[in-house]
Amino acid sequence: METTPVDLGFLETTEPWLLTNKFFRSKVGGKPAWLELHKLPKPDELLCEQCKEPLTFLCQETKAKVSEEENEKRQMEEFERLKNEGKAGALDDLPEGELDKYSGEQVEDKTFDRFKERIAHDPDQVLRYERRGNPLWLSPVLPKEIPNCAVCAGPRVFEFQIMPQLLNSLANDSLDWGTLVCYTCEGSCNIEGYVDEFIYRQDVLNLNTTKE
Repeated sequence: METTPVDLGFLETTEPWLLTNKFFRSKVGGKPAWLELHKLPKPDELLCEQCKEPLTFLCQETKAKVSEEENEKRQMEEFERLKNEGKAGALDDLPEGELDKYSGEQVEDKTFDRFKERIAHDPDQVLRYERRGNPLWLSPVLPKEIPNCAVCAGPRVFEFQIMPQLLNSLANDSLDWGTLVCYTCEGSCNIEGYVDEFIYRQDVLNLNTTKE
């Protein structure tokens, strides 16, 4: 497989037996393919913190660790690609004073336009993976802080995000998001069983919703 700065995920159909835990496959819908069967989460750990209703399984991402050197290489390749296409910089390179010149709506339009431009190359992508990289935001409303790992108290880093294109395949009108951004423990600390990580839900509108 060709190495790219950001690994993109696409949906494909496959035989159900290939989605069992022994094959370490990523999957959408159905039931989780638990990798550790002896320390499964308890039922009360799988309840929504707000309404206390049972959570519904959305998807799971199984990914081998990427070395820091490989990640830096990928980021440099991505920067060079953007520079060659004349897209390096944009809002990220503007000083804070310059951003003040824009109204909130104008900045949001620029951020959303950049989001659409980036995904236009691969419009069917449902996941973007870039551990220690940067999310592709669709709104300037960003998380105020990323909580540290609940196990080792170390920092969390961006690992992957789920794209809105996934909604098209779910046939569930009650679900909606702009992008779901997952942050995980930077040190990948040793655990027994499973632990919560941090998900930031960013909507197209200015709705600031987080879930840990």
